[in-house]
Amino acid sequence: MKKLISTSLILALLAVAPIAGVHAGDKGKESERAKQESKANEKAEKEKEKAKEKEEKEKEKAEKEKEEAKEKAEKEKEKAEKEAEKAKEKAEKEAEKAKEKVEKVLEKAEKEAEKAKENAEKEAKKAKEELEKAAKKAEEDKKKAEEKAQKEIEKLQVEAKANANANVDYEAKKAAIQQAVQAKKELIDLRIQLKKNPVVTDELKAKYEELTSRLEQLSELQQALEVQKELLDRFYKPGDKKSFEKLGELYQKTGASGLKAFVNGKEVVMDVAPFREKGRALVPVRAVSASLNAEVEWKAETRVVEVVRGDKKIVLYLDSGEAEVNGQKVTLETKPVLKNGRVFLPLRFIGEALNTKVDYEEKGEIIIIEDEEAVDPVVEEEAEADADVEADAEAEAEADADVEADAEAEAEAEANAEAGTEADAEAAAAE
Repeated sequence: MKKLISTSLILALLAVAPIAGVHAGDKGKESERAKQESKANEKAEKEKEKAKEKEEKEKEKAEKEKEEAKEKAEKEKEKAEKEAEKAKEKAEKEAEKAKEKVEKVLEKAEKEAEKAKENAEKEAKKAKEELEKAAKKAEEDKKKAEEKAQKEIEKLQVEAKANANANVDYEAKKAAIQQAVQAKKELIDLRIQLKKNPVVTDELKAKYEELTSRLEQLSELQQALEVQKELLDRFYKPGDKKSFEKLGELYQKTGASGLKAFVNGKEVVMDVAPFREKGRALVPVRAVSASLNAEVEWKAETRVVEVVRGDKKIVLYLDSGEAEVNGQKVTLETKPVLKNGRVFLPLRFIGEALNTKVDYEEKGEIIIIEDEEAVDPVVEEEAEADADVEADAEAEAEADADVEADAEAEAEAEANAEAGTEADAEAAAAE
């Protein structure tokens, strides 16, 4: 029985052996495949690990760059904030300085305006007082002239009765004297009216022209000249050559010689007479300063004259044919001159360098300057004296009227004497 089992077992094993071999081969292949798969998996794992490491490195790098960029941005922001703060502080300081400067300028302007206002009020008050004084004196002189004329008429009437047989027309002479006196009175009234009138009109200008003409007809040439100056002072317009021609004629008739200068119709009063050299007018330094509203400085140690107005600076060298205008050299037709201790400058050159228009009227030898920036051109030393002369103009006119009345009276007296002599001669002949 045991033998039978063993045989059966052997046969069974033999039957199973080929299958086991097949299975063993399959297992070998599977093992090889598993190894390959394992290697592939390992490789994939390694690559995956590398990719992961690479990704982590890139991520780390990106985070680092991001952090650096953030730090850089923060630094730049901080720097920009500091610069902005500095700029703000600087702007605030500059604004404060500008504000202080503006406040100083405004304060200075207010002080100057207040001072100018006070000066204007003083001048207006003074002018009013002088005008009232002149008007009062003119009225008194007018009354005296009327009384004197009346006495002359009464005297003529007495003489006419005493010389009834004389061949003299006393009534005609009396009428002529009355007419002359009346004309003088009218002229005085008109001049007072013109002085008091602050409004500049064409009608007022026509009255001035009429007054000048009537004074000229009465041979009151000096008075006519003064009225013509007043006309120019009050009514001057750029290019008004006609008024200057008339002024020149009056200068010629009065025999006034030498150069005269006017700026915007106002006479430039000079303490030293200007003169010509090579056909060009030279005027004293102070006249340039006053007439053109410029700052003039004479540097004796270097013999240099500096003329400054606004943004223009003129440098002249004594006895030199060259000058400088804002640093640019120019050639002079006439050099500055030192005469009797006074410096004289070429007026036309300086005027044109300061953008003024300079013209010349041959009649009366008048230099005409048109300047938008000019002020009243009066030499300081003579300003007060000129104001007094102008204020008393009416009084002078009245005094002239008295002189003329005296002249008329003298003429009448001579005529009466001649008539009396003739009458005596006729009486003697009749005897």
